[in-house]
Amino acid sequence: MEKIILKNHPSVTFVCSKRDIGEVILSGYDGGYGKSKREDDVSRLLAYRSKPNLLGGNPKLSEKTLGPDSVIEREIDEEIRRFDSKLDSFGKPFTWANDEDLEFIRKEIISGLNHYGDFLLIAEPVEGGMDTYNAINSTYVSIVPMSVVECIRDNIRNRKRISNEGYIGIHYLGQLEAAGEFSTAHATAPILNEYFGTRIPFPKEIKVTKLERNVRKYYSEYEDRFSHKDSLWRS
Repeated sequence: MEKIILKNHPSVTFVCSKRDIGEVILSGYDGGYGKSKREDDVSRLLAYRSKPNLLGGNPKLSEKTLGPDSVIEREIDEEIRRFDSKLDSFGKPFTWANDEDLEFIRKEIISGLNHYGDFLLIAEPVEGGMDTYNAINSTYVSIVPMSVVECIRDNIRNRKRISNEGYIGIHYLGQLEAAGEFSTAHATAPILNEYFGTRIPFPKEIKVTKLERNVRKYYSEYEDRFSHKDSLWRS
């Protein structure tokens, strides 16, 4: 059987306190997402700017011999942490959440991580979205105490920044269901629908299938059916 070539293999998670509470914590791209320095490519990924997405990201070259578990913990540790900048992608100033809150949120999300499953994404071109590509989303759900949700909510209410990559927000599932097909980015909607039993819309060009095997320990264990592109491993 011919192997499926993967352009991306992110480790991703969504966060909630309970399955039936009606809200989910997601990351989100800011208004600068997908901007290109090329004059003929300024609208790339326009549809996903400022839209909620799963937390996480792709593995680094140094993690090639490891597996998805290491990557999701590293990604959460990196994203929910203060860095030097106090200006957003538009040059507007913002205020960071205090270090105690960031550490509390970061540690609780990491400690609450549970395997949910591998989701194969086969995407056709989407206008203002992404070109044709295949990816596996090694997906986790992080179940956290309500105190974590309230800490995030308080910081959002006070306009405090939590993530150094875009933003982190609390989203109501009913509102996502009522919004358009670009209410979320990439594979977020079908993965949330699988877990919560919701009907969040997404473009018909996005096809997501939950694989029979759960998240695997090492990337090498995927090579029976998949092949990772060299460009997948970030420097």
